Amino acid sequence: YLAGNNFDRGALVFTPGGQQGLAVIVGSSADKAGIKIGDIILSVNGEEVNPDQNLAYLISKYHPGDTISLKIIRDEKEIEVKAALN
Repeated sequence: YLAGNNFDRGALVFTPGGQQGLAVIVGSSADKAGIKIGDIILSVNGEEVNPDQNLAYLISKYHPGDTISLKIIRDEKEIEVKAALN
């Protein structure tokens, strides 16, 4: 749930304490890509994140050194970021 909208797809970047370092580990691929708490990751290289294809499954298709494109919602805006997997 975000800004009055119910989402049935995507992966919410979340941590109970609200600490960025717990949800997005410092120095990780997500950190370097600028992923933040509250982002909703909608897709990986155009493949939708949903109950049948969760985020971990979609990312597992790639290898260290690959660069992936993530479509996310941040502050009610859809943006795209690149992440180099390490």
